Amino acid sequence: MLSLTALPTAHASSLTSAVSIIGKIFPDNIVFKGADAAVSSLEALAGKALGYTETRNDLVNGDCGDVLVIFARGTGEPGNVGALVGPEFLEELVEALPGKNVSMQGIDASAYSAKVAQYFEGGSTTGAAAMASYVTQAAKTCTGTSIIMSGWSQGAQVVHLAAKKVGTSGMAAVSAVVTFGDPDKNSTIAGISSSKVKVICHDNDGICNFGAILEPTHFTYAKDTPAAAAWVASVL
Repeated sequence: MLSLTALPTAHASSLTSAVSIIGKIFPDNIVFKGADAAVSSLEALAGKALGYTETRNDLVNGDCGDVLVIFARGTGEPGNVGALVGPEFLEELVEALPGKNVSMQGIDASAYSAKVAQYFEGGSTTGAAAMASYVTQAAKTCTGTSIIMSGWSQGAQVVHLAAKKVGTSGMAAVSAVVTFGDPDKNSTIAGISSSKVKVICHDNDGICNFGAILEPTHFTYAKDTPAAAAWVASVL
């Protein structure tokens, strides 16, 4: 395993350096089934090297913001928003929305353990219920806040499931949906116009076809967060 001493340990100074760090940690294909320990270990290493805040509870703490991202992390990621996509997406949204207070709420591990087995079952139903609950809470308590649902990898599955639980009337409060590395990319997000949905999948990412191999490209969606944030800014 790559040693942390071989990597920068301070907060990634730029998106380019973050993607470079991620590429060094995930250079090879990983057989997904049964790989909980391996994936979690590598993602924890990435989290330490990148130095991002991996847990965000802004909604729970009463900070709705002008824009609130409810984010579901990928399989095995640390914290409740992970390290590889969620924090980068938040930073890019802050840059893309100057003058706006951008908040983020992750899905707690007590509801969403993000295990490999849940991916092969189509995503965590308990994680989806928690995300749906946050959407409903935000819609009721965060007057004037633009609500964004987002997730990476298995987290994208959680978004699909959560949207179904929220229902069409509840999804009317959601301003946009963004998924990264989405295993359900060919399925629509229930209850919201496709014009408010952006699905980002790399051409050679087998997980986007509900595959069983984690290719290195699946871990590099951080590089797509600037475009995702710019798109969100364009639809708000």
